Amino acid sequence: MFNEVCALIEEGAALGVGRSGGPPLLPLTHWCSAASLTLYLLGKGMDENEITDVIKSVPNYYFQPEHANIAINILARRANFIERGPVTNIVMRATEPGMVTSVYKRAEFVYEALKAGEDLKSITKKLELQRIQDIGTGVARIFSKALNKNIEYIKFYNVRPGAGRRTHKMALKYFAFDGYVDCEVKVDGKVHVFENILAETIPNAMLSKDPDMLSIVETFAAGAVDLLNAGAVAVDVVVPAAVAAAMGMDPEEAVNQASEGATISMSIPVPTVLESTKLAARIAKEL
Repeated sequence: MFNEVCALIEEGAALGVGRSGGPPLLPLTHWCSAASLTLYLLGKGMDENEITDVIKSVPNYYFQPEHANIAINILARRANFIERGPVTNIVMRATEPGMVTSVYKRAEFVYEALKAGEDLKSITKKLELQRIQDIGTGVARIFSKALNKNIEYIKFYNVRPGAGRRTHKMALKYFAFDGYVDCEVKVDGKVHVFENILAETIPNAMLSKDPDMLSIVETFAAGAVDLLNAGAVAVDVVVPAAVAAAMGMDPEEAVNQASEGATISMSIPVPTVLESTKLAARIAKEL
């Protein structure tokens, strides 16, 4: 918590304090910035409605604003189960509209696609590709300002497990354990293309200490970290699997098919996806 509080001060980024005080990590399990900011503003005597408006803007400081909002909402709800109070209430009020919208639009998209005859793997893949594109857009947006460069675009592609550093079956199945990513970035009018950035480009740039190379790598390296951490918010797998199960598909089959279409959203094992999918199927039967 102390680190998170320090991350709120102007010098926080330069000092390197805080875990969720900046864009590299989704605020799930590293989330206290929103709560710390709420406490600070309450201490300053600000009205709860005013604080709610401030907290609504917090996700905009992440590469993935929508998924950051979901993460903050989930954790505020979990905290609320343990200890209810003004902080959890404010954070939930600030993030609940976005959370509901995110789930609803995915549920509608999946439902219509399944009705049209699309398979669940391809549906999840569409959500996944959009998320990867959004991360690149978010990285370019934030680092153009932070680095005072014109980062016209960042495109991450060929995102998959198996960068070649590990041979364990977990590393070959789950992206976070040995992720392979190619990247194209346009900075100040010049296009740069890199292959296998996590296993080769970024480490080689750090070891070579080539200032020209480092000046390009710094524009997208943090985005590669966010790709690895994307599995912390698995809504793009949970919702498709749950909708399919609610429409009659076997829950285990729904999870398997949805997972096959996901790379970063299932970058780590997420056993709760099956629990959520079974619950959705049961609720649908009882309606």
